[in-house]
Amino acid sequence: MSQNYPSDGPNRFSTNADGVTPAGADAWPSPAGDPWGTPPAEPAAPNPAPTEPADPTPTASYFPSYDANANYSAGYYSEQSAPPPMSYQPVVYQPAPTRANSPLAITAVVMSIATVFCGITAPFALGFGIAGYRQVNEHPDRYTGRGMAIAGMAVGGALTALWALFLLMAIIR
Repeated sequence: MSQNYPSDGPNRFSTNADGVTPAGADAWPSPAGDPWGTPPAEPAAPNPAPTEPADPTPTASYFPSYDANANYSAGYYSEQSAPPPMSYQPVVYQPAPTRANSPLAITAVVMSIATVFCGITAPFALGFGIAGYRQVNEHPDRYTGRGMAIAGMAVGGALTALWALFLLMAIIR
């Protein structure tokens, strides 16, 4: 038992070359017991005869005019009909400026870490930390690294005080 699907018959969306839909192509088969049913297809109109022009030869309007006396070697634009200059500037996108870490703040952190291995760098860490903190505060548009400068000052200051206390105790003994 085969079912009748729309793809079994003529294509309901097809048209002939003259634009007329074939007879029966626009009707869907209705299932058995459909109370409304599908209205019958209208008979197709007879194909009208195509009209052709009386004189099939092309006229002069089909071809561009050609001036034999014109100077075509000057280029597309002549001096009088040059295109107008551009009235806008092209948009150039630049990346947003980036801020670099302060080199003095980085040096303060490195010196404070080096103090663990060599105690003499603690005062330098404190000095570079103060200089880095000032640099970041004076130029916030160029530098970041305030936290590194504060860490360099804290560790450098604490280890400088500890180193000074150690020297003081060594001298008193």
